[in-house]
Amino acid sequence: MRNTISILACLLFTANLNAQQPKLITDVELIFTAAEKGRIDSLLQDYHKRSGNYVVVCTDTLDISTDAYKDSLVEVYTPESIRKPYAFFLLLSRRNSRVFLVSNELTEEVPNLMDEIYKIVGYGIPALKEKKVEEAVTIISKKAMEFLDALPPRN
Repeated sequence: MRNTISILACLLFTANLNAQQPKLITDVELIFTAAEKGRIDSLLQDYHKRSGNYVVVCTDTLDISTDAYKDSLVEVYTPESIRKPYAFFLLLSRRNSRVFLVSNELTEEVPNLMDEIYKIVGYGIPALKEKKVEEAVTIISKKAMEFLDALPPRN
């Protein structure tokens, strides 16, 4: 619980520093170079501006598999609003050898969501095996964007 509060505080601090456009990549594990983070964030920002939906990338040494971790991200990036955007969060942990793609409340719109998530992540696995993390993240993010774009708009 304490770690979740720390994560939320860190993300809120980052969001407040960039109140106009919060960064859509958080790299606690320092997996990416500054140039790679810039390219990934640019891709994610362009998508958000175009669609209103989010794809967010986070690396962390904490247990990214917990619901509390995902819920803290959902709260930061999609706070209560009249029209809640679709969102995918790509969570990576080199320390824990984990990759997760989680969403905010898409299970109602997509009954076979887990199958779709496995497919989306699967596109990036070959690049991850070759240790091409930026390429993998870019591939997975683009596939997530295509998936979100195919969903009907939320009211």
